[in-house]
Amino acid sequence: MPERSSRSAQETGDKDAWLTHLLDQDPEGRKELASLHATAHLLRAVAERIDVPDGAEEDARQRALSEFHTLRDRATTPRRAPRAPWFAALGSAMRYVFTLGRRR
Repeated sequence: MPERSSRSAQETGDKDAWLTHLLDQDPEGRKELASLHATAHLLRAVAERIDVPDGAEEDARQRALSEFHTLRDRATTPRRAPRAPWFAALGSAMRYVFTLGRRR
């Protein structure tokens, strides 16, 4: 594996500034800062090297949609349209009754 240039290492260190700020309050964490930076650097390098095949995102979306439809079709209880609570229907009826005699 080729050696990374010092510029690349500096850019990676800049990306991991959140780690330094996180450990500023913890004196014991400062001891582990070098190993944590190395781990973060390794994980970032691995994540950047993963190749995504063409069409993989669309295939994953299609699989997710088909699974969603399968789960929705498996539901045993039929879905009803939402209804207003009984007191809302009563309020509407009372409003109608009390406004019958009112002139407009």
